Amino acid sequence: MSSPNQSPTSSDSAPALALVAARGQGRRPLGPLSGAIASGERVAILGPGSRDLLRWWVRLADPAQGQVMALGQSVQAIDPKILRQQVALVRGDAPLLAPTVAEALAAPLRWAGQSPITLESLVLAALDRFGLDRSWLTKRDFQLSPADRLWVALVRASLWEPTVLLLEDLWPQLTQGQGDRLQRILDAGWRTGQAKPTVVVTGAVPPPLTRWLTRVWMLEEGQLTRDRPAGDWDWSDWGDRTALDAPPSQESDADADWF
Repeated sequence: MSSPNQSPTSSDSAPALALVAARGQGRRPLGPLSGAIASGERVAILGPGSRDLLRWWVRLADPAQGQVMALGQSVQAIDPKILRQQVALVRGDAPLLAPTVAEALAAPLRWAGQSPITLESLVLAALDRFGLDRSWLTKRDFQLSPADRLWVALVRASLWEPTVLLLEDLWPQLTQGQGDRLQRILDAGWRTGQAKPTVVVTGAVPPPLTRWLTRVWMLEEGQLTRDRPAGDWDWSDWGDRTALDAPPSQESDADADWF
């Protein structure tokens, strides 16, 4: 197990995310599923069960059988604090999780032990990166629209500089300008010289995103039936059907506290 101050160690060839004969439990059959996502890829997971996979990778739920891997290790072997920092989940209905935007953004950095001076500098840099005025820091939950809260959740997640970013049912809620900006941010990496994060999305896939993705996984009747380059995928055949996904079969009260 990694210590709280160390990132998981893995070889450069290890996939960012993987499933090895993972089988879900609950009302809807899922699996066994096996597959791997390489570092830096941008993958859409479509179909019923896609949200369950995101929860497996951040340990908001566990499969009944098989292995779930992140950063070259079983997720069960990674210190929960490190897992939360390195594999970030942002949901389309993300709550603010604090009385003000400033407190919401500061919380993960305080948890990571950042000094007040460093914390302030990182928060202001993140606001600039996402195009938010500093006046947002004093805004409260009731002053934010659902789209505003989602954008703040993305800023908050970016402060971890995660290796993997999991985006659940998120992209259709962004304006085209926000979607384009987020793509540029992710393509640039969190810091100069840092590897680009691996990105996994679920839910509907708007046309601009189809040109940015590198791969597509398709789940049908609980099985991974297709795994192919995004450029080979016939998006015109799917349209809004990519949004069809029943709620996760494994619910957790901790979902609301992830970001």
